[in-house]
Amino acid sequence: MKQAFKRFFMFASVAILVAAVLVVPSVLAQTESGQIAGTITDASGSAVASAKVQVKSPNTGFTREADTSSAGYYSISGLKPDVYDVIVEASGFQLRDSCLLVRSLKPLR
Repeated sequence: MKQAFKRFFMFASVAILVAAVLVVPSVLAQTESGQIAGTITDASGSAVASAKVQVKSPNTGFTREADTSSAGYYSISGLKPDVYDVIVEASGFQLRDSCLLVRSLKPLR
């Protein structure tokens, strides 16, 4: 039981940390959009392949999903500036979510 809790805690902590650090605002030509990308790992640092990553705006209901690669990497781009709930789900792990802000670097006029 103690090891299962430790495994979950490490997975959840790493997932949130990676997502929070790698919220990457981007400017593509005239498009105002951002991206959320990261790598999902377990408590031992091993990649979690085929995890489901979902981002959803509680303000608009807009949802996008991606699966992690064999290396645990995911990328969800084309996100309008907004607040997004990020939900990570993988077999053998508890569901984990966090809230992130995606911004654009496009100057206001």
